[in-house]
Amino acid sequence: MYLHFLTLCKGRDGDMETQIDQLQTYIPSTVSSQELLLIDNVIVGTPLKDVLLGTPWNDLIVALAGDDHIIGSVGNDILIGGTGLDTVDYSELGQAVTLEATGILKKGRAGTDRLFEIETIIGAKGKANTIDASTSTGTTTSISVNLAANSLVVNGVPGIGTLNFTVQNFVNVIGTAQNDSIVGDSNNNLLIGGQGNDEIFGLNGDDIVQGGDGDDVIGGGYKGSIFTSRRSDGNDILSGDSGNDILIGGTGNDFLDGGTGFDTADYSNLDVGITLQTSGIVNKGIAGTDQILNIETIIGAKGQANKIDGSTGTSTTTSFNVNLSTNSLIVNGVPGLGTLKFDVQNFINVTGTSQDDNIVGNNQSNLLIGGRGNDQISGLGGKDTIIGVDATNRQPGINEVDILTGGADPDKFVLGDQTNPYYVGGGGFLGLNDFAFITDFQTGQDQIQLKKLGNYIFGRNYIAIANQLLLETSKNSDDSLLVATVDEIVQANGVYDASSRSNLESSSIFSSFDIVSIFATSYSLSDIHFV
Repeated sequence: MYLHFLTLCKGRDGDMETQIDQLQTYIPSTVSSQELLLIDNVIVGTPLKDVLLGTPWNDLIVALAGDDHIIGSVGNDILIGGTGLDTVDYSELGQAVTLEATGILKKGRAGTDRLFEIETIIGAKGKANTIDASTSTGTTTSISVNLAANSLVVNGVPGIGTLNFTVQNFVNVIGTAQNDSIVGDSNNNLLIGGQGNDEIFGLNGDDIVQGGDGDDVIGGGYKGSIFTSRRSDGNDILSGDSGNDILIGGTGNDFLDGGTGFDTADYSNLDVGITLQTSGIVNKGIAGTDQILNIETIIGAKGQANKIDGSTGTSTTTSFNVNLSTNSLIVNGVPGLGTLKFDVQNFINVTGTSQDDNIVGNNQSNLLIGGRGNDQISGLGGKDTIIGVDATNRQPGINEVDILTGGADPDKFVLGDQTNPYYVGGGGFLGLNDFAFITDFQTGQDQIQLKKLGNYIFGRNYIAIANQLLLETSKNSDDSLLVATVDEIVQANGVYDASSRSNLESSSIFSSFDIVSIFATSYSLSDIHFV
């Protein structure tokens, strides 16, 4: 039931004053006499479970005992729930509401209410209702909000402690100046941490998440492990703002901006490998594609073959210095920016740029691809696959000299594939405009991959391709001159002085001899695998 006592305040008659005086016991001391002077109607409930309807004017509603349901309306109202579990319901208001600190609820053009002893607040249906705790002045007050669970917990309220509320139909949240915890729901949430070191997660929906000041942990989706087999958690926009923030990329096509400070893009729980591409693109495969900006650390998915790929760039000045063992990525010659330095974690594979790259692996089984340019690649530990060239080229490795080092453990050096041999056709003396210099081949352990061809020449410490004329000639003569030439090149660490061999360059027999690779150590034919 509900009781509705109504007195219009025209000239302020004595009955209204009497009613308010009789209710002073239930009216909080923070309600001023000036506010009470503006009241048009008084509505009083019973000790039972009441439904109390507001009016289009300024109401004072005192629900008294019982689990009461107050229907919010237009006007500047004072709503007092009393004892019991009480609800204020704005679901049919047709106007988005904003719940502020100290129990103030703004209804836009519909007025402003003050709420006391209310446990459940229901926002307007279909509207972007907001919880805004930024107006809190307490130095101890923070909030824990979970919109998916309809929960609002206000911590550290001076003189009170912790307050628990049920909040329904709220979409947006603005935190306090302290350390807040904010979780969204399946709607398109706007979640702002404000000051403090906040944790904010949008869950599903296309969310906008802003950390604000402080060292924040923010994500558009979930905090824990992310299973990419389920539907996307939305296309989110994450802004770290100031501070050293952690931005967690979930599924969907997200935009991550770290802002100022030293910020991290964390994909460790993504459950699918990522590829860090040029221009700040993070390709997450079936999980979507992200754009990252102002990020200093990128953490790949745990247990996945995450990759750094510079092959998508178009710049003619940009190159890589990558060292996976020290988690270091340096991008040189970025147009308009110069050199950029990143910390990269959980990455296994690297593809270089079109320029001269320096790539170092780690103790994992790395796939290291130099791409075009004169690259230096070192695998370190692990069973590595090392490719110096861009295999998608029509003539992979042409006019480039790559220095390849396998390191410990059995490694594979790829000098050709099913389509092409590598380092062929660049010309120069003995074809030495292009070749791979392998610094530490361990025969019986490491492997060489070559395309199936019938015109290879296998020297003591080199592999070459020759035309049929040279093959026939080689059968009837020794190649000691060739071996000596290659030995000289090995001693010079892959550098050849053409001036010292100008007389050989004119020889027709050597003009068709094209060295593919030179080995600083020996190799065996049993080390070769043809594809």
